[in-house]
Amino acid sequence: MILEEIVQKLSPIEARINEPIREYTTFKVGGPVDLVVIVKNKNELKSVLQLITQIGIPWMVIGKGSNLLITDDGLDGVVILLDGDFKSSQIFENKMLYCGAGMELSEVSELAFQHGYTGSEFAIGIPGSFGGGIFMNAGAYDGETSSIIHEVEWMNDNGDIYNFSKENCCFEYRKSFFQKNKGIILGATLSLELGNLEEIKAKMDDLTEKRNSKQPLECPSAGSTFKRPPGYYAGTLIQEAGLKGFSLGGAQVSEKHAG
Repeated sequence: MILEEIVQKLSPIEARINEPIREYTTFKVGGPVDLVVIVKNKNELKSVLQLITQIGIPWMVIGKGSNLLITDDGLDGVVILLDGDFKSSQIFENKMLYCGAGMELSEVSELAFQHGYTGSEFAIGIPGSFGGGIFMNAGAYDGETSSIIHEVEWMNDNGDIYNFSKENCCFEYRKSFFQKNKGIILGATLSLELGNLEEIKAKMDDLTEKRNSKQPLECPSAGSTFKRPPGYYAGTLIQEAGLKGFSLGGAQVSEKHAG
């Protein structure tokens, strides 16, 4: 089935043929992808997954496009972007907070603060989506996404929806159940504690200052690139190897932070 026919079958869901993927990555590089599909709710996502699975087209979700380095040749298949309902949140009577996978991690941190919750301050400034943060158990400044998760909502490639408790997510350092199973994280309920607003704000401001002073936020970047070796720091090892500031073509190891 040609791409134009797929777009017709997906209508009115937004789909773009031969879309430059660089527009959706924080590195701002990458060639065209066969098809970018923007879904705004679970029903649209289910329809997309069922169709492309039936046809046998490879697909992936890229969240905010951080932690990705994509060739100028681009990507074959379908890239799915989560929009609309997936960028919304909900507060329940029992003070549980639900956030959609399309929200930014910084937005989750800000939202928790607005409701007086502590525990997600570490996420302020992480350049990724909430769904991506869950997928890779993203973290910073001694905090990890898994630490704030109560339950994750997930859709498999048949369009079936499941809810996973934190324990069943199999979180490890930069790992989770979702990396080994084909599906899409829809959102998650947070497990947070009420805290002191002034203390929460002070911690968020402190982490923001550290990030701004140490990282090259003025340049296209994927954020921290390497996993931390046990008992050490990747940035320190790179600097000790004399590669801080090293450049090749248009790419450079940051002079601010070698990681």
